[in-house]
Amino acid sequence: MADKRKLYDQQPGESTPAFEAFCAYRDLGPERSIAKASHKLQKSKSTLEDWARVNGWQTRIAAYNTAADRADRKVRRQAIQKMADRHSMIAAMFQEKVILRLHALDVNTLSPSDLIRMFEVSAKVERESRRFGTHDVAEATAQVAEMAEAVGVPVPKEDADAVALVRQKRRGRLDLADAIRGESLADILGTET
Repeated sequence: MADKRKLYDQQPGESTPAFEAFCAYRDLGPERSIAKASHKLQKSKSTLEDWARVNGWQTRIAAYNTAADRADRKVRRQAIQKMADRHSMIAAMFQEKVILRLHALDVNTLSPSDLIRMFEVSAKVERESRRFGTHDVAEATAQVAEMAEAVGVPVPKEDADAVALVRQKRRGRLDLADAIRGESLADILGTET
C-alpha cells in the first residue's frame, strides 16, 4: 500500500525531536526562521540547520503553506455559499411579503413616482436574478428589501444590518471584499466581479 503521508507529516526516518522542531518552525508562520525556532525550542541553531537540510524543511513548508491556503480558501468559499443561501432565503421571504402587500395594494393610491420606482426595482431584481451569481445575492436581497419598503413592508430587524452593508457598499463607503483579509471577492471566489 502506498505511503499516504503528506510532505509536512513526519517522514520515514525522521526522529521525533527533528519532527517536533519542524513543527515549531512551521508554526512560526511567515516570519519563521531557524534562529527563532532555535530560541523557542532552546536547541542549538546548528542542530536545527542540520535537521532542516536533511529533512527538506523548505520544501515541506511550501507544501504545508499550499495545503493550508487551499483549506482556507475552501472554508471561505463555503462561508460565502452559506451566506448566499441565507440571502436567497431572505430574498424569497421578502418577495412573499411584497407579493402579499401588492395584492392588497390599491394602485390608485400610489404616486406616479412610486409606481416608476417599483417598476425599476422589480426590473432590476429580475435582471440580476437572470444573471445570478453568489456575489449578486446580497445586492438582490437589498433590492427586494427596498421594494418591500417602497410598498410599506418593514424590513425585519435581523436583516437590516445586511441591507445597510449593501447600501454602504453602493455608496462606496465599504468594500466588503476588502474586509476579508484584503483580498478581492474575485480572488476569493475565483471569478471576476
